[in-house]
Amino acid sequence: MDLYPEYTGTILEVVLHSPRPLDLEEMRRELSKQGLGISDPLGFNDSYAIAVTREARARYGLRTISDLARHPDLRLGLTHEFLGRPDGWPGLVRHYGLDMRHVLGIQHELAYTALAGGRIDATDIYTTDAQIERLGLTVLEDDRGFFPRYDAVWLYRLDLAAREPRAIQAMGLLTGRIDESRMVRANARVVLERGDVQGVGGSRSWPR
Repeated sequence: MDLYPEYTGTILEVVLHSPRPLDLEEMRRELSKQGLGISDPLGFNDSYAIAVTREARARYGLRTISDLARHPDLRLGLTHEFLGRPDGWPGLVRHYGLDMRHVLGIQHELAYTALAGGRIDATDIYTTDAQIERLGLTVLEDDRGFFPRYDAVWLYRLDLAAREPRAIQAMGLLTGRIDESRMVRANARVVLERGDVQGVGGSRSWPR
């Protein structure tokens, strides 16, 4: 394999095993020691986030995760994985000083139904989730910077530049071209409308 698309957060955790955040140039230097290169970001970040319904946003004036602290009676339906991850709900509670009174463990697919039916006000979500536009959700701003970024990049063998320079040029053409809103729409056409991946110019969010 010469190259594949990956997330910076996954590279930090799985490839570099870094105990601290690294910027792109630091990652580039560390990866070069393994004979690997990293492209500039494609333009979208597929991080964890908290999303709220249109009704909850309007009623409580929700814009940021910090705003949740002012409304402890909001009904949250969070996936079991998110509830158990140190970089999920437990860490978010500590980081933002949250004391929410109604937190329900729920399967991801059921959370969408609960949101649409008004049974919960918020859930954890990925920032390019296909359901964001369909359900009219608002992704709350991570105003205190808790969630690590998962910027989409290409991870490739450094010798690829000498063997096939056209591949490096092609990767460069995608730099900064796909933002979150475009990826949400592409995901929605594949996941919700059962469109063909090649036809929509995008795919489901890559697994971490």
